[in-house]
Amino acid sequence: MVNQLSFAFILISFFSTSLVEAQIYVTTGNSLQTQVNAAAPGSVFIIPNGTYNNFSATFTAIANATNPITVKAETVGGVTLTGSSKFIFNKAAHIILEGFKFDCTGTSTLVKLNGSNNLTSFSCYPVTNQARYVKIVGNGQTAGSDWNSITEIEFYGSSALTTENFQNNNLVVYPNPVQDILHIENKVNSFKNINLYSIDGKLLLSKSFDSPINTYDLTVSNFQKGTYLVKIEDINNKSTSKMIIISN
Repeated sequence: MVNQLSFAFILISFFSTSLVEAQIYVTTGNSLQTQVNAAAPGSVFIIPNGTYNNFSATFTAIANATNPITVKAETVGGVTLTGSSKFIFNKAAHIILEGFKFDCTGTSTLVKLNGSNNLTSFSCYPVTNQARYVKIVGNGQTAGSDWNSITEIEFYGSSALTTENFQNNNLVVYPNPVQDILHIENKVNSFKNINLYSIDGKLLLSKSFDSPINTYDLTVSNFQKGTYLVKIEDINNKSTSKMIIISN
């Protein structure tokens, strides 16, 4: 089952109303790349509704806050990009992506930033219920640099990514972030197992208890700084998970 995960990363919050200088329909990645990079600020490029496989374009255009360049689907969600489709921004500025649905396979990079700024993407990224994480990568002006500023990231889902309950208020873990000892408490049901996973799903630690317990202090000081997933299984065989940050 595929759930719809809408993802927006916003590098600038507001654009002034702009006068559109041109509206151009484009049907191939190469044509889009060529025309966008030669476009005047305020231009709008429209991809007709449909499914496009391996649709890729690299943008180097620099517009401005008053008149950004817009690349959008004919209607919101009307364009599905499959295969290894991707958009790359290479030292570009003030470009908006709007209304695309990415349904790519494998580990394709969907949107990549290389030393770019003031970009906005309103797109939809379906993921399966087996997905464990979403990775966002931005490269700075030079190779290896990470000086991209992302001011807002929003995730929306029509349903949970897994059948496990990530919002169970009965499970309490603190402090979070944690440096040394993580206190785990289930306010309602006793638990019998604790597992600690890396963000990519690798099991790092597993503890089982002969008798069910309600609280436990887990030592995490020997793990590297980063984001992890704590998962407990209670006496009713129900699993509950919480994200934690180790900051030692």
